[in-house]
Amino acid sequence: MRIVDDLKIAAPDHIANEILSKLEATFGKLEVQRDTFTNCGIRHRQNSGTFETELDQTEFIAAMKPI
Repeated sequence: MRIVDDLKIAAPDHIANEILSKLEATFGKLEVQRDTFTNCGIRHRQNSGTFETELDQTEFIAAMKPI
């Protein structure tokens, strides 16, 4: 089994789609998240109009447990 996890691509849609199609040819169907997604514990929220992106770790920090 091959796993692709937390891969982030920043490119125009036509280029990102080309990259994703090549990855899917090798690894199988991928779950793609756009605009709002979490990558390595950091939530990204991109405004589709302005392309401004907010980053936070609110959910990640709330889930932390002291050791």
